[in-house]
Amino acid sequence: MKVAIVTDKPRFKLLPTEEGIMEDKQKRKTIKGLKEVLSKKFNCIDLVFDDYLVPRLRKEKVDLVFNLCNGINGDARLSQLPAALEYAGIPYTSSSPLGHGLAYNKIYS
Repeated sequence: MKVAIVTDKPRFKLLPTEEGIMEDKQKRKTIKGLKEVLSKKFNCIDLVFDDYLVPRLRKEKVDLVFNLCNGINGDARLSQLPAALEYAGIPYTSSSPLGHGLAYNKIYS
């Protein structure tokens, strides 16, 4: 089984502060740890969510996406990767687009 750990682009460009630097540093540390653990049982790669992610996942023949994306732009940013993966028929970890949308709207949740 091939697993892709997918994260957002670095946030420092959008958040050029110590917070952005620390977020990106923590993300790299998390990816490294996850990859170390998952690689014991699975073929594991890491990718960044961009406009070309779905074709790359297909080219790499990924069986499952481990979603670490928070999104970068828009009110529905948490739903963007799950929605793209559902559309493409690629299994993933995390809530569904609807689940993210409901959780993000505190009035409904």
